[in-house]
Amino acid sequence: MNFKTSLLTAITLIGHLAVALTIRSTTEQVTLTFHGAADALYVMTIPASAESFTTNNPLSVSLIDADGFDAYSRCTFFTFGNVALVGGVNRQGSIAVGPPQPIYSVSCQPDPPIQCLPDYASCDVGTSIACCGICAATKCRPTSNRPRDYGGSVSMTLYGSGAGKEYYNVTLPLQGARYYTHNDLSISRIVSDQDLTICHFDTVGEFATLGGQHSAPPTSVITPENNGKIMVVGPPTHVVAITCPYGVFKD
Repeated sequence: MNFKTSLLTAITLIGHLAVALTIRSTTEQVTLTFHGAADALYVMTIPASAESFTTNNPLSVSLIDADGFDAYSRCTFFTFGNVALVGGVNRQGSIAVGPPQPIYSVSCQPDPPIQCLPDYASCDVGTSIACCGICAATKCRPTSNRPRDYGGSVSMTLYGSGAGKEYYNVTLPLQGARYYTHNDLSISRIVSDQDLTICHFDTVGEFATLGGQHSAPPTSVITPENNGKIMVVGPPTHVVAITCPYGVFKD
C-alpha cells in the first residue's frame, strides 16, 4: 500500500468517525432513572442518537422516569425476559415495567428520527434501528448492501391481548431495514392509518428473541383487515421485528 492509498484510507476513516461523533455531539441528552424495590435506583444520561447503550446494572426495574423526555415513544428498552411497558402511568409520564426485571440496554431516537445508524456508531441487540451498513462487534460497519430510502415513514399501534389493554407505538422509516421492537407484549392486532400490507412482521416463532436468528416457522397467522390498516394476529404472539417495505433489503 503506497502513501497516497494510506492517506485516502485514513481520510475516509476519519470522515466516518466524524459522522458518528457528530450524532452524539449535536443531539439532546436523555436522563433516565431506573427504579427498583426498596427505593433502589440508578441513573443514566445518554444521547438521543438511536445508538444502544448497555446499563451494566442488574437491578430489577419496575419504573422508568425520563425527566420530561418522551421515552415511551422515543426509547427502546431491551430485556432478556417477557416484559410489557406501559407509558403515562403518572403525571410525570413514567413507564411501568411488568414484570419487574433488569434492563439490559436502552436506545433513544432523536427528533426527527434518523433512518439508520451511520458507520462506526455503536450498535447491539438493543439497538432500536438498523445500521446503514451492518452491525458487527458492537459497531456499524460499511457495506455495499445498504437500505434504500423510499421516503416517508409508517406509524402503527400494537395492541396486547390481555385485559390490561396494554399497547405500544412504533414509527419507522420506509427504508426496508428490519426494526426490532424489543417488546415482549403478546400482540393480538396492529392498527395504523396506513396500509400495513407492505410490511412484514416477524413473530417469536419465526425469529429468536435475541439477535434475530432464524429459529422456526411462524406459529401465528397475520390477517389484514380494513384495506390493510388493521392486522389481526392469531393466535396472539410477540412481534420481534418489523420491516417496511418488505423484501427490498436483507441484513
